[in-house]
Amino acid sequence: MSVMKFTHTGSIMNKQNFEIPFIFKMEVVKKRCRKPSTVYVQGIHSVAIQKIKDSDAILSFEVDINIKSEDKKQRIFTIPVVDGRLYQQTEEHFTQDLIGDVERPGLTNPFARSATTYQYFSSEVLDEKDISASDFRAVINSNRKIITDELDALAKNYIVGEKVTYTIIGEPYYCVHTMGLGNNNGGTVLNVAYTHNGKPQTTPAFNANQLDEAQSYADAVAKNRGDSKSIGIGPLYTINVHRPDDVILPKADVKAAS
Repeated sequence: MSVMKFTHTGSIMNKQNFEIPFIFKMEVVKKRCRKPSTVYVQGIHSVAIQKIKDSDAILSFEVDINIKSEDKKQRIFTIPVVDGRLYQQTEEHFTQDLIGDVERPGLTNPFARSATTYQYFSSEVLDEKDISASDFRAVINSNRKIITDELDALAKNYIVGEKVTYTIIGEPYYCVHTMGLGNNNGGTVLNVAYTHNGKPQTTPAFNANQLDEAQSYADAVAKNRGDSKSIGIGPLYTINVHRPDDVILPKADVKAAS
């Protein structure tokens, strides 16, 4: 599938345009037909993604995994020149070739799944520029705008740097997860989760500065469940705070949580 190369809109707009090939469907009445039929059409849609210098991304948090067999670290940034929200690096840096490759859906190319929804339902896909030549008797409806709106919405979740692409993530915090039935049939762990729309998904939520309080609470939960093997093992992840002002969540009240 051939695609156009990206264009940069310039330093004033500070955006980068990517051309996304996508498939949409139309309900039409063809010539010499009375009943409507479905036609699949290939189009090209341009999305504009905020562009920054990589130096504009400031390290806010690092989340270390505390498992000896794994040496992983998640880095979370704030980008004040955009909106001050928190971002993480994506799996791959966005390029036109990457986004134009509709065979790579998912984290690598988040646009591909929306862009190819109807690709495999028809052996014949009409090029959008050839629609007028098809001379349909009537076009009943089209879902083109639905798909292009989805692509535009996805684009708002990303920022393109010079060598790295960033996507939105929530604030990291500590929370306790219990597994199984207790009495060491499962276990209790101190884990890290991330806020969604500014709210914790698991409570009680201990902010990034409350590791000791969170661990004490996790040990108390483990003791109450009879998970003696879970007491004192420490957190699965440790949050290192590099920008104190990015800790927005209030402190959890340990006594109220207990």
